[in-house]
Amino acid sequence: MLCLLFALLFSACQGRSEFSARTVSNIGVYQGLFESNVSIVQPILGAPARLEAGDDLGIRVVLHGQVEGDWLAAISRYARVYDLPVAEVVPLNDSWLLYAPIPPDVAPGLYDLTVRKGTTVDLERHAVSIGHDDELITFIHITDVHVDRPEPDGLGSIMHTVDVINLLRPDLVVVTGDFQDPGYAPQMKEFATRILWNLDVPVYITPGNHEFKEDTIWYYEYLNPYPDYAFDFGPARFISLNQFQTYPFYNEQIDFLDSELARAGTGPTTILLHDPSSFRSYSRGNFTLMLAGHTHDNDAVDIGLSLQLGYSALPNPPPSGPLLLVTETARKAIRIITFEGTHILNCSCDPNKLKTAVPVANLVMRINPQEGPSNYQNLEIRNNLQIAIQNASWTFNLSNPGPGWAAVLVGAELEEQGSSGQRSLYRVRFDLAEMNLTSVECVNIVPTNEQSRKLLREKIDQRVQDLEAMCSIIRNHGADPRVFEQHLGEGLAAARLASEANDWTEAAVEFARADAKCGLLADVASKLSEASSKLAEKETGGVLVYPVRAWLGDAIQALRSEDCELAGEYLRRILALGEEEWLLADMIGRAHVALVLGNASGQDVREPKAELQSVVALFHDGKYLLSRQGLNRIYATWPQFFAVPESFAAGFQASLLALAFYLGKRRTARQSPCRSAGTGNVSPLALGVRMSSRFPAHPGGIVQPLESRMPSGTDEQERVPIAALDCLTTNHSDHFMVVGLRA
Repeated sequence: MLCLLFALLFSACQGRSEFSARTVSNIGVYQGLFESNVSIVQPILGAPARLEAGDDLGIRVVLHGQVEGDWLAAISRYARVYDLPVAEVVPLNDSWLLYAPIPPDVAPGLYDLTVRKGTTVDLERHAVSIGHDDELITFIHITDVHVDRPEPDGLGSIMHTVDVINLLRPDLVVVTGDFQDPGYAPQMKEFATRILWNLDVPVYITPGNHEFKEDTIWYYEYLNPYPDYAFDFGPARFISLNQFQTYPFYNEQIDFLDSELARAGTGPTTILLHDPSSFRSYSRGNFTLMLAGHTHDNDAVDIGLSLQLGYSALPNPPPSGPLLLVTETARKAIRIITFEGTHILNCSCDPNKLKTAVPVANLVMRINPQEGPSNYQNLEIRNNLQIAIQNASWTFNLSNPGPGWAAVLVGAELEEQGSSGQRSLYRVRFDLAEMNLTSVECVNIVPTNEQSRKLLREKIDQRVQDLEAMCSIIRNHGADPRVFEQHLGEGLAAARLASEANDWTEAAVEFARADAKCGLLADVASKLSEASSKLAEKETGGVLVYPVRAWLGDAIQALRSEDCELAGEYLRRILALGEEEWLLADMIGRAHVALVLGNASGQDVREPKAELQSVVALFHDGKYLLSRQGLNRIYATWPQFFAVPESFAAGFQASLLALAFYLGKRRTARQSPCRSAGTGNVSPLALGVRMSSRFPAHPGGIVQPLESRMPSGTDEQERVPIAALDCLTTNHSDHFMVVGLRA
């Protein structure tokens, strides 16, 4: 009985829902993401409150030091603020409990909570969820986020999972542990900002073993101060358990679990924990579902029968005993679960295979433009799942155009509109057909008065002039911009015709589409000029740049295919190169020249040539460290090719110069795609036979081993600055045997 009383120290009623927790001293350390002398400890980001408009919100607050003044509370979303009159204040031993009614006119959504006492304020993001729940509850289970693990894409893949969850817009999300690994507490605020704040659904977090390997304080301080807690969401009850302070369960925890199961209503009850093996330690009690992670794999077990269900179908009716479902890492999959009344309606990707979850890679999303201020965005979604998705959701984040402009949607319906600073937010809904591509557009520059109409006409005319200038720059660097001129010119002409016909919605849409592509083209044209100048500068300094020049050729080829984004990626690679990478490119070029000389002298260079092609491929993919290691391996394996007699090299150089002069004269009239702006015919530097004064030749010949020319004291890992671009690949054979022969 004493254990039960200890377990129920805190129970705050909130209208229809109830939150209860087995409190410990951790509440005193909770600061959330905003350090203040006033700390909201319930509801919070990792365990928000769920209410209907008109319900009473219970707010638990901890004061750090002496704080004077009256209590005030408010909730906010999309710059809409609702003041909450504090109806009652109850002092507790270690905190204060405030009761504030939610106004009846509050729209459904996820709200930030602000509490003020005097002049001291605390803000808890995404702490209050307002909505009306019926018998049908859909939620998503994710686990093992591991946001700090070093991966090529950083947070990229988990942010895609965030986008997928927002697209599917479930009622709630549960996270069963290993949100991140130990030793990274200082980054916790950034991780929570980029992941949890971007989820537009309430999120409930359970700790895993990785949160407790070294130091537990960061989890309690930033995410959730409650080791064990329970909450209602509509008719469903969820019980979250921390297994890892005393593994797997201890007496007080068992008492808490038993009491919560006893208090559960007639709806479904779900137990949330991290390690699925714990179900063997607790198999009694009337609950519907147990969710776990830890194994980084999908699984399904009938707990009552201790039967591993694997890929079998969900029985109809479902098993009488509780069901255990395990989901693989959040970077790979999510599990969508639907309760209808007391029954599980769905809990897998394939209704006939319980073990399966939804692979997030099967929902491919692309938004253009991706970043920067814009009054237009286009969302393309390829649904590669064999199921249709009804009422999908997305929030467009556009620049605020100010008064005199309206918004229009193409392919979607507006659900909610608001603002945040200088941004306008538009939440829309639409359907996704199975195995199909869906496109949704949002434009917020439809003119509504004569002044804005005049401004739109001027924008159209200015873009026509900009297009001519951009195409001229691209043409001067060897690319053919006629496709852009035609398509974008047609779009701007259509916008102009629509404006003359006073069809301002059509004019705005046509202009916005063309303007977005013109913006990408302008960025590429600027980078093309900068990259070409950089290549010319390096060549003038004696650097052999042919491995880098391959990217320039790839960018120009991407432009021919109207892929500005891919062209920009290749050009960014050139501009991001550091001195060590330029040195590596120079050494690759010199190694190639050495092999050309060896082949000219009658030696068999097929094996080192094949190895060097692999080195070039690695360099092209941004794997500089591996490329450097491969080059050193070539030097060590075939040293005879890198000690060419100077007399032979001089004669061969004269022959190459004569050939280059002849080819250059033939092609003076047209500029090669690989020629830098402002450069003349091929120079000895481009052929790679003149030694730079900065990079001396090897004493015995033309190439000095790379290992001896790398700056000392540099960490190996620092030589791979853009390994995140490994996904970009190309055929390198076209670039290999034409070293520097730009003519």
